[in-house]
Amino acid sequence: MKKILIVICILFSIAFASAQQTRNVGDIIMVNGEFGVVFAVTTDGQHGKALCVTSSKCSWGNAKSWCLQVGDKWRLPTQDELRIIYHRKNLLDTSLKAAGYYTIQNGNYWYLNLKGEEKESPLAVGYGGTVGSDPRISTCNVCAVSIF
Repeated sequence: MKKILIVICILFSIAFASAQQTRNVGDIIMVNGEFGVVFAVTTDGQHGKALCVTSSKCSWGNAKSWCLQVGDKWRLPTQDELRIIYHRKNLLDTSLKAAGYYTIQNGNYWYLNLKGEEKESPLAVGYGGTVGSDPRISTCNVCAVSIF
Protein backbone atom coordinates (compact mmCIF):
# COMPACT_ATOMS: atom_id res chain seq x y z
CA MET A 1 0.00 0.00 0.00
CA LYS A 2 2.85 2.39 0.84
CA LYS A 3 4.46 1.72 -2.55
CA ILE A 4 1.23 2.50 -4.38
CA LEU A 5 0.81 5.72 -2.42
CA ILE A 6 4.41 6.74 -3.17
CA VAL A 7 3.95 6.03 -6.89
CA ILE A 8 0.73 8.07 -6.95
CA CYS A 9 2.49 10.96 -5.18
CA ILE A 10 5.38 10.85 -7.64
CA LEU A 11 3.04 10.79 -10.65
CA PHE A 12 1.03 13.68 -9.21
CA SER A 13 4.23 15.65 -8.60
CA ILE A 14 5.41 15.08 -12.17
CA ALA A 15 2.03 16.08 -13.60
CA PHE A 16 1.89 19.17 -11.37
CA ALA A 17 5.45 20.19 -12.26
CA SER A 18 4.68 19.85 -15.98
CA ALA A 19 1.55 21.97 -15.60
CA GLN A 20 3.61 24.71 -13.93
CA GLN A 21 6.00 24.88 -16.90
CA THR A 22 3.39 26.24 -19.33
CA ARG A 23 4.84 29.39 -20.89
CA ASN A 24 3.37 32.35 -22.74
CA VAL A 25 4.88 34.97 -25.01
CA GLY A 26 6.29 37.68 -22.77
CA ASP A 27 7.15 35.44 -19.81
CA ILE A 28 10.60 36.01 -18.29
CA ILE A 29 12.23 32.62 -17.74
CA MET A 30 15.60 31.07 -16.95
CA VAL A 31 17.01 29.29 -20.00
CA ASN A 32 20.35 27.52 -19.88
CA GLY A 33 21.63 29.69 -17.03
CA GLU A 34 20.49 33.08 -18.38
CA PHE A 35 17.22 35.00 -18.21
CA GLY A 36 15.23 35.35 -21.41
CA VAL A 37 11.86 36.65 -22.53
CA VAL A 38 9.67 34.13 -24.36
CA PHE A 39 8.93 35.27 -27.92
CA ALA A 40 7.51 32.03 -29.38
CA VAL A 41 5.81 28.99 -27.85
CA THR A 42 4.28 25.73 -28.98
CA THR A 43 0.50 25.36 -28.69
CA ASP A 44 0.84 23.46 -25.40
CA GLY A 45 3.13 26.14 -23.92
CA GLN A 46 5.77 23.57 -22.99
CA HIS A 47 8.45 24.50 -25.53
CA GLY A 48 9.49 27.57 -27.43
CA LYS A 49 12.14 30.21 -27.97
CA ALA A 50 13.46 32.95 -25.71
CA LEU A 51 15.39 36.14 -26.36
CA CYS A 52 18.19 36.86 -23.90
CA VAL A 53 17.38 39.87 -21.69
CA THR A 54 20.81 41.35 -22.37
CA SER A 55 22.14 42.53 -25.71
CA SER A 56 25.20 44.30 -27.01
CA LYS A 57 26.59 46.17 -29.99
CA CYS A 58 29.67 44.85 -31.75
CA SER A 59 31.36 43.95 -35.00
CA TRP A 60 30.52 40.82 -36.94
CA GLY A 61 33.74 39.23 -35.74
CA ASN A 62 32.63 39.54 -32.11
CA ALA A 63 28.93 38.72 -32.51
CA LYS A 64 29.24 34.93 -32.31
CA SER A 65 31.72 35.17 -29.42
CA TRP A 66 29.28 37.38 -27.52
CA CYS A 67 26.55 34.74 -27.90
CA LEU A 68 28.89 32.05 -26.61
CA GLN A 69 29.63 34.20 -23.56
CA VAL A 70 25.89 34.28 -22.82
CA GLY A 71 25.91 30.47 -22.78
CA ASP A 72 26.61 27.44 -24.91
CA LYS A 73 22.91 26.97 -25.79
CA TRP A 74 22.46 30.56 -26.98
CA ARG A 75 22.99 31.62 -30.61
CA LEU A 76 22.37 34.44 -33.04
CA PRO A 77 18.73 34.63 -34.21
CA THR A 78 17.59 33.88 -37.75
CA GLN A 79 15.92 36.49 -39.98
CA ASP A 80 12.53 34.92 -39.25
CA GLU A 81 13.16 35.02 -35.51
CA LEU A 82 14.13 38.71 -35.72
CA ARG A 83 10.90 39.41 -37.60
CA ILE A 84 8.85 37.60 -34.93
CA ILE A 85 10.66 39.55 -32.20
CA TYR A 86 9.99 42.83 -34.02
CA HIS A 87 6.29 42.07 -34.47
CA ARG A 88 5.97 41.19 -30.77
CA LYS A 89 8.25 44.00 -29.62
CA ASN A 90 5.59 45.96 -27.70
CA LEU A 91 4.52 42.92 -25.68
CA LEU A 92 8.13 41.84 -25.08
CA ASP A 93 9.17 45.37 -24.09
CA THR A 94 6.29 45.58 -21.60
CA SER A 95 7.49 42.36 -19.94
CA LEU A 96 11.13 43.43 -19.98
CA LYS A 97 10.33 46.83 -18.42
CA ALA A 98 8.14 45.23 -15.73
CA ALA A 99 11.01 42.91 -14.79
CA GLY A 100 13.55 45.77 -14.67
CA TYR A 101 15.38 45.00 -17.93
CA TYR A 102 16.21 47.22 -20.90
CA THR A 103 13.81 47.15 -23.83
CA ILE A 104 14.65 45.81 -27.29
CA GLN A 105 16.61 48.34 -29.33
CA ASN A 106 15.53 49.34 -32.82
CA GLY A 107 18.27 49.08 -35.38
CA ASN A 108 20.42 46.56 -37.18
CA TYR A 109 21.06 43.08 -35.77
CA TRP A 110 23.49 40.34 -36.77
CA TYR A 111 21.68 37.13 -37.68
CA LEU A 112 21.99 33.59 -39.03
CA ASN A 113 20.63 32.92 -42.48
CA LEU A 114 17.83 30.39 -43.02
CA LYS A 115 20.32 27.53 -43.29
CA GLY A 116 21.69 28.36 -39.83
CA GLU A 117 24.97 29.70 -41.20
CA GLU A 118 26.49 32.97 -40.11
CA LYS A 119 25.67 35.86 -42.40
CA GLU A 120 27.97 38.85 -42.72
CA SER A 121 25.21 41.28 -43.64
CA PRO A 122 23.14 42.57 -40.71
CA LEU A 123 19.38 42.63 -40.88
CA ALA A 124 17.69 45.93 -40.15
CA VAL A 125 14.70 45.49 -37.86
CA GLY A 126 12.64 48.20 -36.31
CA TYR A 127 12.24 51.70 -37.68
CA GLY A 128 8.61 51.16 -38.65
CA GLY A 129 8.94 47.51 -39.60
CA THR A 130 11.43 47.94 -42.43
CA VAL A 131 13.35 44.74 -42.98
CA GLY A 132 16.46 44.70 -45.15
CA SER A 133 20.18 44.21 -45.00
CA ASP A 134 23.07 46.64 -45.31
CA PRO A 135 26.55 45.11 -45.72
CA ARG A 136 28.21 48.52 -45.17
CA ILE A 137 27.51 48.48 -41.43
CA SER A 138 30.61 47.65 -39.40
CA THR A 139 28.97 47.38 -35.97
CA CYS A 140 25.41 46.70 -34.99
CA ASN A 141 23.26 45.18 -32.27
CA VAL A 142 23.66 41.57 -31.28
CA CYS A 143 21.14 39.50 -29.35
CA ALA A 144 20.96 35.82 -28.49
CA VAL A 145 18.11 33.32 -28.67
CA SER A 146 17.69 29.85 -27.21
CA ILE A 147 15.12 27.08 -27.32
CA PHE A 148 13.47 25.68 -24.21
